[in-house]
Amino acid sequence: MATATINVRTDATLKSQAQQVFESIGLDLSTAVNLFLKQTVKTNNLPFILGVSNVPDSSFMRLTENGYTPDFESELLTESKKYHTAVKNGTAKLYKNAADLFADLDAEDDDDD
Repeated sequence: MATATINVRTDATLKSQAQQVFESIGLDLSTAVNLFLKQTVKTNNLPFILGVSNVPDSSFMRLTENGYTPDFESELLTESKKYHTAVKNGTAKLYKNAADLFADLDAEDDDDD
């Protein structure tokens, strides 16, 4: 494999902060940059989502601190609250294991046919 050199100009503080982060996970700056480049090639895109908070209707581009879109996270929380309420009032379906859950789901699929 032939190697090539990349010279990048960046703020000295930013470089130092990034190096500290990379070192904390066992990487040097060159390895981190190579990971970025490999993921860019692999995905044919930037390996992260760019957030554009000042553009109307751009919520699809922002992720919550949990890594979800705001709409999906809201949906998850709503469904979680519904299930929690159903468990509390005894109306939730409970399963002893995943096999029982999947058997019930398969039975529901068979009923839909």
